[in-house]
Amino acid sequence: MQPIPEAKRVSFLPLEVSMADRLAELGNDADVSRHAASESQFPFPYGRDDALSFIQSSITESAAEAGLHFAVMIDGNIIGAAGISNINRHDSHAEIGYWLGKDYWGKGYGTETAMLLLRIGFEELGLNRISCIVPEGNVRSARLLEKLGFRNYGVLKEEALRDGKFMDCSIYAILAREFDPGKRGVS
Repeated sequence: MQPIPEAKRVSFLPLEVSMADRLAELGNDADVSRHAASESQFPFPYGRDDALSFIQSSITESAAEAGLHFAVMIDGNIIGAAGISNINRHDSHAEIGYWLGKDYWGKGYGTETAMLLLRIGFEELGLNRISCIVPEGNVRSARLLEKLGFRNYGVLKEEALRDGKFMDCSIYAILAREFDPGKRGVS
């Protein structure tokens, strides 16, 4: 892969084991966890072992060329994590996901993060379609994706388990021909 693109304020670094403590600190928040797809992907409480497990599986997925995962950075500080998973080169599609520490919500960092993932997926990997699964109730992520050109393609009934209850998730997607790299959030 070529050098990782940067946004106006956000940059990416490949995930490393040394980032586990900071990711655990940011992720150990009930609100952050609640907006993730499922407990198996993002439990609460979220500790160092959870962060290490995430980093190790991300490194394995990257080595198998099935995914790319990053620490989201501003001014040299980690504010969350983001990635492209389930990369299917034959059918030319993948799924993005991202999360930020609660102190970084509502400041445009999520928009920049998602836009960087789209640039990597479409411009570097040459994908045709990128999707994102959004748990019910995560209105901010849904709006963010729509702002970037994603469309809601439907509801995945009882897709994820959280707090002992199944919840619905929406599937959003965008095609390469619909992607506008000039949209807000990336310089």
